[in-house]
Amino acid sequence: MTPLGTVGIVATKGFAAGCIRLGTRSHYNHVVIADGHGGLFEAQPGGVRVVAEDSYAGTVWLTRLDLSNVQRIDAAAWLHSEVGVPYNWPSIVVFALRTIVPWLPHGWLDRWADKRRNQICSELAVNALRYAQFDPFPGRRAATVSPADWLNLALAKEWTA
Repeated sequence: MTPLGTVGIVATKGFAAGCIRLGTRSHYNHVVIADGHGGLFEAQPGGVRVVAEDSYAGTVWLTRLDLSNVQRIDAAAWLHSEVGVPYNWPSIVVFALRTIVPWLPHGWLDRWADKRRNQICSELAVNALRYAQFDPFPGRRAATVSPADWLNLALAKEWTA
C-alpha cells in the first residue's frame, strides 16, 4: 500500500491518453495521489473520484517527495472534499491549443482555465499539495501543469525511487 499523499505518474490506455502523451511529449498521461488505504484520488472526465490502487499498474511513485505527516493528512482531507468536482475541460483545450498553435499568447488562456473550480489530474495533485503548504510548482498556475511536468520535476529533484 502506497503511503498517504504520495503522488504517482502513470501511462494509461486509450485514444485520449495517447493524445495527452503526444501533446505533452511524454510517456505518461495521468497523475494520481495515494489515499494510504489502498485507494487513489484522481480526476477523470467524470470528475474527481477515488479508485483502487491496483487500477494502475506501472505507476511511478514520487516516494522522495518531502512531505510531513501533517501535510499528507491535510492534502488527503482536501482531496476528500474535492470528490465529485467536475473535470476541467478548459485546461485540456489550453494544452491542445499550446500544442497546435504554440505562438498563441497563453496568458488569457491560462487564466481562463485556472479560474474554474474544476480539476484535471495533474492540477488536482498541485492543488492538494498547495493546500498542505507544499508548492511543487511555485509561481505556476495549477491548471497549466501536465503529467509531463510532474515527471520532469520528479526527475530533476530526484523524487522517484
